[in-house]
Amino acid sequence: PTPITFTEKPVIGVAKAAGATTDNNNGTFTTTITLTLENLGNVVLSNVQVTDNLSAVFPDPAIFSVNNLTSPSLSTNIGFDGSTSTQLLDGTDTLGVGQTTTVSFDLTFNPNGLTGPFNNQAIADAQGPGGAATTDNSDNGSDPDANGNGNPNEAGENDPTPITFTEKPVIGVAKA
Repeated sequence: PTPITFTEKPVIGVAKAAGATTDNNNGTFTTTITLTLENLGNVVLSNVQVTDNLSAVFPDPAIFSVNNLTSPSLSTNIGFDGSTSTQLLDGTDTLGVGQTTTVSFDLTFNPNGLTGPFNNQAIADAQGPGGAATTDNSDNGSDPDANGNGNPNEAGENDPTPITFTEKPVIGVAKA
């Protein structure tokens, strides 16, 4: 028999978008973070993982919390807090060739005097069937491979996502 061979090319891409920021009128702000993962390679990816270290983004004295971590097709890590636990997924899922999916969470933060913007990147990792690893730093937005050439690691495709808020300084005075 004639052997048929091909070169395994595992490629994962990730993009990260921050939604509109809501002022909670108590010194905190909330935004929804959405990560888009895409298998840009020619093989099924296994052990799909996304890491997001929010502690590096919100230095002291800023504080943050995460809630509502969800994904329509990947198993999320219920312990994810962005600080002591930075992996969003349990790491056991696969991503089919050409498959795109999302992971999202609500981020509430108190800048505590810091003005931002708070620039953030997540990192996606996965593995091909032959054991070859693939990794990508997130690009700002919702398209992991903006130019569509199958390589999400080019210049301009690994830009951090700014998390911004609008300051609303108010002072009041009364005299009787």
